[in-house]
Amino acid sequence: MTEGMATKPENPTAYPSGDFTGCEPGYGMTLRDWFAGQALGGMCATLDGVGDPNWELLASDSYKAADALLVERGK
Repeated sequence: MTEGMATKPENPTAYPSGDFTGCEPGYGMTLRDWFAGQALGGMCATLDGVGDPNWELLASDSYKAADALLVERGK
């Protein structure tokens, strides 16, 4: 979570459907993962194609954006 976030925001599954009785908890992709993927796609769209991007930084920034979206969503 990013600085200033005192509590962990709710992180439901991104595409809940049906009855998953008996499945492991956390079945499927979380909303946080979906938000991070969307953020990463946007960031990659701005790359100039020259050189090797810092994938670790892009991944970290994607999840920071996802965490901020979850906090905003919870307001």
